[in-house]
Amino acid sequence: MGLQLVRGILPESIDVYLNAAINETVRNIISKNVANSLQVGILPQAASITPINALRTLYRVHHTDITESDYFNDNPFELIVDFHNVLLYTDFYIDYKNGKKDVHCRLIEPDRLSDALIDYCTRPTINEPIVTMFTEVAENYLTVLKVMTGQTESDDKKVIDGIKICYIDNPKIVKYNVEGQNEGVDCDLPEYLHEEIVQLAVKKYIASISPTMSQQKN
Repeated sequence: MGLQLVRGILPESIDVYLNAAINETVRNIISKNVANSLQVGILPQAASITPINALRTLYRVHHTDITESDYFNDNPFELIVDFHNVLLYTDFYIDYKNGKKDVHCRLIEPDRLSDALIDYCTRPTINEPIVTMFTEVAENYLTVLKVMTGQTESDDKKVIDGIKICYIDNPKIVKYNVEGQNEGVDCDLPEYLHEEIVQLAVKKYIASISPTMSQQKN
């Protein structure tokens, strides 16, 4: 008797709160890191340990070699980016054939691209190329990566030979291991964040049941 006043929670519900806490933790780390970023081209030297290191298990680096058959447009160069589970793209680097390697690209939003192309100071150059990304809705939501180097068609030594794409993956969706039904999925964030994530999940659970608990007391 009285057990109707005892609130229980299923393993599936625990997964919901844990995943919500994981996503909020990742967003907070990213927002803090972006807020503390300095000017472009200047490396921060204030601390040897940056907050973004908390997401080191989510960092991914993908290198794509470009062949002559892929190079269907000299300038700009377009590439279909077919990655899954990407949270944020962070950096882009290109390699020139018979030239420089790991040349950093500036990421420009599509709506600001036209202004950057006509401006003398911000227009793309071989040493400071521009990258922009957009989604082709008519092509089944394919993500297009466009690289502009400002090169001429006669400058065959500066043909793009490879592209390196750095991005942050979405964290894995935690799932409880039910024996005989499915395999469990663990959190892929660094272990020192796990306790903080569990505490945040508990706070979210308590906040969700607080209105009903007050009604029961009344």
